[in-house]
Amino acid sequence: MKYKQTRDELLEQWDDQIGFIKRSCKDYDAGAHSEAKRIATSIRVLFHHTRNSYSLFNQLGYTNNFLFWSSACLYTPSNLLSSWSLLSLQMNGTEMLYIPLFKEIVSRTFFLELDDWWNEIIFDDKQFFLSRKDVVLAVSNKDGGAHVDPEFDESYACITKRNSLRHFIETNEGSVPPKNNPIYASIRQIACEVLHSCELFKESFTRIPYLDRKFEMRFADENRRFKWSTTDISTSDETKSIISSYASKPRKYFIDRFDNGIRREVITQ
Repeated sequence: MKYKQTRDELLEQWDDQIGFIKRSCKDYDAGAHSEAKRIATSIRVLFHHTRNSYSLFNQLGYTNNFLFWSSACLYTPSNLLSSWSLLSLQMNGTEMLYIPLFKEIVSRTFFLELDDWWNEIIFDDKQFFLSRKDVVLAVSNKDGGAHVDPEFDESYACITKRNSLRHFIETNEGSVPPKNNPIYASIRQIACEVLHSCELFKESFTRIPYLDRKFEMRFADENRRFKWSTTDISTSDETKSIISSYASKPRKYFIDRFDNGIRREVITQ
């Protein structure tokens, strides 16, 4: 007969994975960018749930009251340039680097339920869309987190191996792409989102609904999606036409106000 772990044991497992993420983030920030592989593997353990893979998130019953901070800016598929919504580009001497945004963000951000956050588009190189789920599973399942695969998906290879985001710095030796891996940098930012979300998880708050603010998820395919608003985003007629070609599912918009003065904008189902 199999042993069933108690809730206290599952909570200990959760704390272990959060601890792994924190330690790997510290090492990543010190220059060990390969720690993104360990971060991705822990995030997979926490949140990836299938018939054969049971996430700690689901086992602990967090599905109804845990919200995820999306640090991604409002993505617009009509943009002719590539998008990488969790990162910035930084010059470091003669090198260009992808840098996680961390929490130093001046633009508007939102909190989402797991399914929307997990499947939100964070890369668009004008060939492929990649979501948080895509990059976490690619790094953990194929790029050395828990397994090394002999082949990568084309979408992952284009961004990590072929510079399909198409940014260069001009040097005496010609056009040189950014030095570091944008996927690994995005994993570091996803870790920041997870840790910040955990900080607010057990805080008490008052929820205020705003019925006149219309938010939704627009779907690039069956799962990958991006947040959109018909009341909060001003766009051209051309962009509106492009957006209208994507399937839409409505979401509700709230403001959560915490006792300590924290305010968060929430988009939920």
